[in-house]
Amino acid sequence: MTETELAEQVLAIMQAWAQRTREVRALWLTGSFATGTADRFSDIDLRGCIAFEQFDYFTSVEEALSCLDGWHVTKRRGFTEDREDSEMVIDFADGLYLDLHVVTPEGLTAAYVGPYPISVLVDGGCNLVGLHAAARRQHETREPADENTRISRAVVGWSFLAQALAEAVRGNSAYALSLLEGSRVALAQVLVGQGEPIPDRFSPVPLPKYLSPEHRQIIDATVPRQAAAAMPDTIAALVSALKVACRDLERVDATGRLVRIRGLVEAMIRRELRTAASRLRLRPPS
Repeated sequence: MTETELAEQVLAIMQAWAQRTREVRALWLTGSFATGTADRFSDIDLRGCIAFEQFDYFTSVEEALSCLDGWHVTKRRGFTEDREDSEMVIDFADGLYLDLHVVTPEGLTAAYVGPYPISVLVDGGCNLVGLHAAARRQHETREPADENTRISRAVVGWSFLAQALAEAVRGNSAYALSLLEGSRVALAQVLVGQGEPIPDRFSPVPLPKYLSPEHRQIIDATVPRQAAAAMPDTIAALVSALKVACRDLERVDATGRLVRIRGLVEAMIRRELRTAASRLRLRPPS
């Protein structure tokens, strides 16, 4: 069974589960499966609405998937006072992940649905299509960040990329990958032009919620697919994406910070090509 076939089977099982389970009020897809751009590397991003927090959907989902072999639950996070959603992550043997977030009707808001495309699998009266349309309208009226804020995020993105390259050369793959994730978040913030700049020092930060399909595709192209083994390709993808995203900002950056830091990162890559190409197999900046 291919990864795509497995994903289709998992989705069919989850849709049937939602249809027959009276505590489940709605189930919908986000991400690449919702936009029709999923490939064999894509995860299944499912969102659901359950009648009440006490419903043990963890056990219910596990029972529904019991007909399949080779999977295990890697995360269970219940409702808390600080969060209105609960999460369950399942890892399948073929490398497929199912990420299921659920809320109760009280937590089902337009902001949670988001302005990006969704694919409704089950709707028991939640009016997901209406919520989705309202969220898109709300997003379209948001004021974009000013140029200085976007420049600040871009500088952070290049800084993280330079630090990630240095850590990769030192052999600190885990830290390098976390820094690459920080660079991806900064790139997303430059593209979307919303929110506050992330700090210069790395800390786990989620991707912006309001990413258009076009921007989501740019970000998805920088995701490391095989962890440390894919790090050179991830660095090359981030260099390319950041250069395009920062092109207009470099022209208005009176301080010249963006041009300087881009030159620094590109010089580091060229230096590693000369001195440690066999370790990283980096491609020259294009």
